[in-house]
Amino acid sequence: KYGNCEPVSRLGVLSVHTPDGLTAGAWRKGVETYAALKSAGKDTGVVAYGAASQMGGSPSTVSGSALQSGNVKTFLRDKKFGFISPAGGGADIFFHVRAVAPPGLVVRAGTAVTFSVGTDGRGRRECISVQRASETRAATGGGKVLLRCFSMNQPFAGLVAHGYKSLETRNGSMFMGSEGEQVLLHVGKRTYPDGGKHLDIMRRAGVSEPEIERLTRLRSGFARGQIVAILSLGKTELLDRTTRCTHAVEHAVCAYGDDMGKFATRVLRTAWLSTPIPLRGQPGLFKVEVPENVIPEGWPLDAAGSSRNTVDPARRDTNLLIDC
Repeated sequence: KYGNCEPVSRLGVLSVHTPDGLTAGAWRKGVETYAALKSAGKDTGVVAYGAASQMGGSPSTVSGSALQSGNVKTFLRDKKFGFISPAGGGADIFFHVRAVAPPGLVVRAGTAVTFSVGTDGRGRRECISVQRASETRAATGGGKVLLRCFSMNQPFAGLVAHGYKSLETRNGSMFMGSEGEQVLLHVGKRTYPDGGKHLDIMRRAGVSEPEIERLTRLRSGFARGQIVAILSLGKTELLDRTTRCTHAVEHAVCAYGDDMGKFATRVLRTAWLSTPIPLRGQPGLFKVEVPENVIPEGWPLDAAGSSRNTVDPARRDTNLLIDC
């Protein structure tokens, strides 16, 4: 589709797709893109797509002279495009999968990336080069990391943070597209009124009273109104009532089938922060900056890291049930 650009770029050479020939605009675009990547210490083995004539015919329409950092906000795999949220703020920027380098690199919501910006044939801003950030902790400067966060009330927040509750359900699809993402857990000020049903389900599963007491409480030094843990999210699925009402799913959710949400998201891994972060909760998934040193040592923040494939043995039955 793009001649020999992609195989040549895999050799570490920057290639410019020039369907209209080697124009002055295409040459300038190649030089600017190479200079930006080189000065930032990034891999230059990428493909710069779109000739100058396709971008309005003027070299000035190419603005990929500086690399920016950000996170993939959404990526529609079937449509092969998505949007990136710049770390410095501002409007989200469109990108097509053809701009992602190296070809075949998997990106998803939450992936930390570096990118350069140009314009399409209609003069609209778009990413002309997208790469995974070499420092995948989405650094925002000053030893901080930018992550998404969501809020839960007790006792369910404690059950998630302790790693007991391995499925989070919602009636909305807010976690759809977050598979493989690392998110923070905030504890709300209220207690969710389920009438003690979670206790019945835990007892049915054979959990002892002292263990129930431990799992439903926050760790010492942590309190409501704080960010307390980091989670690795798995797949989100719409479950029918029959599946929701199975004991395996009820035990993983800590709720009866008729009480839980219809969309179930796997919680693959959890860890308490080294220090809680006081914060006022917000609806849905919201972005927060936290000091990098509160993230547990060894926790992989790479959105495509191995943690998304790590499933506790105790959770395998539930995963198999949902997969079938």
